[in-house]
Amino acid sequence: MGDKRTARYRRQKRYIRGLDNSFILAQLMALADQLQVIVRQEKGDFDGGSCRIEGEKYIFLKKSASDAEKIDILMRELANLDSSDTEIDPAVRDYLDRLRQETDDNVAV
Repeated sequence: MGDKRTARYRRQKRYIRGLDNSFILAQLMALADQLQVIVRQEKGDFDGGSCRIEGEKYIFLKKSASDAEKIDILMRELANLDSSDTEIDPAVRDYLDRLRQETDDNVAV
């Protein structure tokens, strides 16, 4: 029973107050494009994440995943890249910066 509630929460989770998940996802996809990261949405039994193939950066997303799950992966992977010289919605940039700071704080401990 808990799994169903968790899955429903993930589908409905709002990351940034006032912004729709589809808008956030579009912003993150545009950011990835600006950073020359190839985002692929594929079918399969995997969680998603990033890798390098022949020198190119890729982020793989599960095609059947909800927008919230795709945002989770994109936020996690894009927070590791320098996006200071790119155009993105200020609220999305702030969220990425906070996530990057949390990651930096955890590594420093």
